[in-house]
Amino acid sequence: MKQFQSWWKGLSRRDQRLLAVWLAGMAVAALVWCGSALVAAQERAQAQLAAERQVLGRMHVQAEELQRLKQLPRAGGNVKGVYMIEVSDSLSKHGLPTQIIQSLDTADQVGLQGLVPFDHWVEWVAAVQKDMRLVVQKAKVTRADLPGMVEIQATLEQEKD
Repeated sequence: MKQFQSWWKGLSRRDQRLLAVWLAGMAVAALVWCGSALVAAQERAQAQLAAERQVLGRMHVQAEELQRLKQLPRAGGNVKGVYMIEVSDSLSKHGLPTQIIQSLDTADQVGLQGLVPFDHWVEWVAAVQKDMRLVVQKAKVTRADLPGMVEIQATLEQEKD
């Protein structure tokens, strides 16, 4: 320390000021450099956080879709055992009578026969195709005497993969 003090006192007043200004400038430059590095790191972290939030949002959507798919029957499942309650609930939900369900000999088909509102029937067929993977194998739709009503005879089966 004494060597520094003697060295410092040996400098002229002008050299001391120049050295002090140079050291202060270097300190400011170091602070600016460190500050800019911190700002850049913060911006990268915010960009990464935004990207991860987007990924998390997609993961939530995919998780919901996965839960929906897990509830669907497996290929070759027993329609009579698995679907009949779901088919009945779906019919009720779409304003169709559950009494139109017919018993069939095959396990992978659902039979329907009865008088129904045409628009409800069409909506229901679209819904079970999407939600339960049941598709119309064959159908006979005949206009009834009542406006908007049709007599249906249909067989739906599990969609083939």
